[in-house]
Amino acid sequence: MKTISTKIYFLLVLIASVSISAASNTTMMVAPPVNDLIANAIDLNYGPLPYSAANVNFPEATFTVDGTSPGCPQVVPGIWYKFYATQNGNVSAFIQTNSGAIVTFYTAFNGNVTNANQLNYVDQPSNVCGLGNFSQIDAIGGTYYYIFMRNEAISNVAINVANAFAFLDNDQITSATEVDLNNPYNPYNNIHFLMATNNTDGGQSGCDSDLIAGIWYYFYSMDAINIRVTLSSDPNVSALVIYSAVNGAATSGSDLTFVDQPGNVCGLQDEAIIDTEPNTWYYIFAATAEPYANVAVHNSVLGVSDNTLEGFSYYPNPVTSEINLSAKSNLDEVTIFNLVGQKVYTDKPNNSRKSIDISNLQTGMYIMKISSEGKTASYKIAKK
Repeated sequence: MKTISTKIYFLLVLIASVSISAASNTTMMVAPPVNDLIANAIDLNYGPLPYSAANVNFPEATFTVDGTSPGCPQVVPGIWYKFYATQNGNVSAFIQTNSGAIVTFYTAFNGNVTNANQLNYVDQPSNVCGLGNFSQIDAIGGTYYYIFMRNEAISNVAINVANAFAFLDNDQITSATEVDLNNPYNPYNNIHFLMATNNTDGGQSGCDSDLIAGIWYYFYSMDAINIRVTLSSDPNVSALVIYSAVNGAATSGSDLTFVDQPGNVCGLQDEAIIDTEPNTWYYIFAATAEPYANVAVHNSVLGVSDNTLEGFSYYPNPVTSEINLSAKSNLDEVTIFNLVGQKVYTDKPNNSRKSIDISNLQTGMYIMKISSEGKTASYKIAKK
């Protein structure tokens, strides 16, 4: 059986081994910390989770334009980390070797702080404003945080902020997000793939996702249509696979069957394309080794039959500048999309007749979606 997990799994192992090797090789020559300016704080939202760094060169940290923080000023050189909490949770930071160590959490209005006077000390009992190599706080969702660390000796660092990151709602088949095929273009942006898990998701027939942690979408295709799914991450560390299902209540990967079509590869890719069968359920699996990415589902309605609204007509077609619409009842809404699903025109005429000026549109094919009295139909129009 084909599996899409092997390449990604070994790639992640390779990345981890390179990081460990790089850390171990720093014992002879340790570089100055790259995050000794608050503006260069390392963003923990990008992982790994938990975060760790070996042989941090604290002694060479500088104290440059960092300023002092209200409530707990720091007047010694150190390094900075930051994160954005998306849920409430306990987080902690630790310096292994305690040689005059300081570990302190602060809040901020945004993640673009350039001076420590833009921060506010987190006044909690376990976040001491003073010497100590360990600190923890109860983070609040929707809040930006900065962590200051200082030490007089080279040391390892460990930070765990995973509890402050919300889990993905659709990282299990049973909680898959339903795609609205009434919309030609469905974007899902800024997905925190770092938080994806793998729970009873494998076992698909024809293409097993196996060990890969990812997210799920599903839809029901009433007609034969073209579906294109895109992922904004590097295709060499990403996977997009479309499966068919008996119904929309799949509970594990064993309920799914790989759609064996040329545009739907069982392997690494950032795009999957299929032609659906009428009256069929489908599931989309998306995964990437990158911490953030966007997913988009493009629904091409080129296969929809014309003139499915009784008494509706339009002319001319092809059209040069103006297209005229006529219906038995009021036109509730008129929307025109290009072939990649972008909306280029929309209006609510509330009239049985409407003339639309499309002279500004580029030459090519478009889809016109008409809504009237609770019914909807799509029509192909050609712009000359």
